Amino acid sequence: MSGNSKYWLNRADMKIRHVAHMLYPRCMCRGHGECSGRLEMHHMISCGVKHFRHDLRNVIVLCAQHHRLSTLMSPHGNPKAFDEWMAAERPEHFAWVEANKWKSGTRNYKAAFDRLAGFEELLKNGMHPERILVAIFKKQEVEA
Repeated sequence: MSGNSKYWLNRADMKIRHVAHMLYPRCMCRGHGECSGRLEMHHMISCGVKHFRHDLRNVIVLCAQHHRLSTLMSPHGNPKAFDEWMAAERPEHFAWVEANKWKSGTRNYKAAFDRLAGFEELLKNGMHPERILVAIFKKQEVEA
């Protein structure tokens, strides 16, 4: 089976949602207006850009209010205010998006699934999420 089959796409989609929620167990915008609704994953570079779809540097977790519903600060409801918040509060994420939003690349959903499964295992074994995030943004190997 090809590493880019629908099977591996679906498995990688489920895995990134799970790992993202492990890395970010609460809305990242808490403290900036009232949070409400379930937690949702947001792709900073559209999930239609396949080579970044399963990249943990490209996702954040927000409550429904901050993801879609708020007109004050939401990537869908008020992108300008959200970008300003990202630049101030999550500069590593914002810088990564700005540096990569126009880059092309190749995709391999099975490889993405395997990489995410490795991060999931580290988190299950007690590695602190911040340690993983620092390594991801510096493109370092994460060791237990």
